[in-house]
Amino acid sequence: MFSISGNHKASIPYYKSALQKYKEAGHLYFTMKINQHLFVSYSIISKNNLAIQVNKRYIKLKDSIFNIKKRKFIADSEVKFQVEKIKSEKKIAEIDSKRTKVILIASIIIFVLFTLLLLFYFERLRAKRKIEFVKLELKETQKRLEIQKLYSDSELKVLKSQMNPHFIFNALNSIQDYIILNEKKLARQYLVKFSRLIRIYLEQSQKIAITLSEEIKALQLYLELEKDRFNDDFSFDIVIDEKLDLDNVAIPSLFLQPYVENALKHGFLHKKDNKRLQVSFQKDTATNSLICKIKDNGVGREASLLINQKRNKLHKSFATSANQKRVDLLNQSNENSIELEIQDLYENNQATGTLVIVKIPLNYQQ
Repeated sequence: MFSISGNHKASIPYYKSALQKYKEAGHLYFTMKINQHLFVSYSIISKNNLAIQVNKRYIKLKDSIFNIKKRKFIADSEVKFQVEKIKSEKKIAEIDSKRTKVILIASIIIFVLFTLLLLFYFERLRAKRKIEFVKLELKETQKRLEIQKLYSDSELKVLKSQMNPHFIFNALNSIQDYIILNEKKLARQYLVKFSRLIRIYLEQSQKIAITLSEEIKALQLYLELEKDRFNDDFSFDIVIDEKLDLDNVAIPSLFLQPYVENALKHGFLHKKDNKRLQVSFQKDTATNSLICKIKDNGVGREASLLINQKRNKLHKSFATSANQKRVDLLNQSNENSIELEIQDLYENNQATGTLVIVKIPLNYQQ
């Protein structure tokens, strides 16, 4: 108020009092302004030293306030910069997130498409292999059917050889002899055995395999008929290993009888007396096989062949050759093979008979 009215000297105490209060309150701006007014007042009343001191404080406060504002501005600018930086980084992060999301979605789509393509490829490959497998299986089936047909044809040939007219004629002739000699009982017994044998052979011809028990039963009946026909001129023996389970061992149907018949026709036909035949069945544990041996004491294969040649009868056993063909066919369709061996027996360089050895796996499939 005194300063406004021009009484600068009177205003100085008030300025000093205000200056003290503003200093205590820490108001730099008002402290600076009071120093500025004091500088004017001291200058007007010509107190230059005081004016200079006050002016220095004024300038110092002014610089301090300026520095504070400057630092504040710098701080505010830094904060603003950091805020803008955070916003920019956030925006970049959002852009990166969107780009990552797009890349992820694109990768998933590509993966799904690639997976579908692989599935389609493997499905086509599987279908192709399945078609090839079906074709291969069809070929194998056709091959098996062909083998089965050949096997069936061979079985029929063996059956025909077993039911050959020569055997039937001899059997009927024996029955006729019994009737002529008024041996009605013997004729009836022979006829019953003969009819039973025919029925057995017909039944077995419908099967691929039979039990060993059925085979022995048919051989027993056949040999009894042949013994009657030979007028008890020969003896036979059937030897069975006790370790064999006859009802659980399978062999091909109509298989062994042709070899027995061959022994009788070619071994005993040209022998006068002491005709002996032995049929044995053994279990070979080492090879898990059934060993069947058909042994006769006939004239031997060489002598029989010479006799037939002299009689201009170049005969080859039809039953034996047909059975050999069956063996070949059976070995084609089974993993474990049937083995056949025929030995000529000699004693002192003289033929003493023939031995037929047949080896059949015990796990032969029916």
